[in-house]
Amino acid sequence: MPLIKVAATTSNFAVGFDALGMALNLYNKYEFTESDRFSLAGFDLEYLANNLVLESYKNFCLDNGLTLKQMKKVKVTLLNQEIPIERGLGSSAACIVAGVIAANLMNELHYTLSEVAAYASRIEGHPDNVFSAMFGGLNATFKQDNQYINEKLKVSNKLSFALLIPNTKGNTEELREALPSTVSLEDTVFHLGRTIQLPSALASGDFSKLKYLIQDKLHEQYRKNSIPNYDFVKQVAENSDVISFISGSGPSISLVSDNADFSTFSVLSDTFKLVPVKIGEGVVIK
Repeated sequence: MPLIKVAATTSNFAVGFDALGMALNLYNKYEFTESDRFSLAGFDLEYLANNLVLESYKNFCLDNGLTLKQMKKVKVTLLNQEIPIERGLGSSAACIVAGVIAANLMNELHYTLSEVAAYASRIEGHPDNVFSAMFGGLNATFKQDNQYINEKLKVSNKLSFALLIPNTKGNTEELREALPSTVSLEDTVFHLGRTIQLPSALASGDFSKLKYLIQDKLHEQYRKNSIPNYDFVKQVAENSDVISFISGSGPSISLVSDNADFSTFSVLSDTFKLVPVKIGEGVVIK
């Protein structure tokens, strides 16, 4: 009867589009109990059909040679939900990670956490979310053939983080479809120069340098019109000497500071909830 705790994530971290993500200390807790049938408890009604946790559990078993009759049937209970849904904070990744880990454990399939993370990434499509949720902290991940290569990066304790979480859900499909199919050579070079230097600046906590490095040209300019009060958020951030960038595909916004003072963002309280956060830990299994 495993209890699995999975962290929220902020992906597309700064200029790390689809490659860099960080776990946050907001957690969902899922309990898996062996049963005589598949069932769900604790989930909102709209998430009972095609439930990502249960579907991921079943698919992992099926893809590893077990039939529906052979796999252990489970009751999945959502005990605690801190990760907002459809806000660009990795709620889908958390569901998939929990389901695949439980399937691996309860059916004694003996895969490592890295192998489980690779499988979950193929389902979820965003390894920057999945590997950060699995292993905690800041993770850089890329795919080589059918394998995922992951490295955990250091983040200075000089830096503080917060989220602006909108009161309404984002339209995930709209946010994804906003991206162009190609990018210019100029924007690619702009991005590469900053991506290369980002890890060392995060490790040292060089905030003045980070302000230049966290300037995205791959997705923010195409998604900003779907983010409520985006231009005003950017203005408040600049006036407060705070770095801001879209979390995942949005609509939440991540904030980075070197003094932990995010109080000026209270002017956005009609649209966003300000949530101070810390770097989250990896999956906890009990």
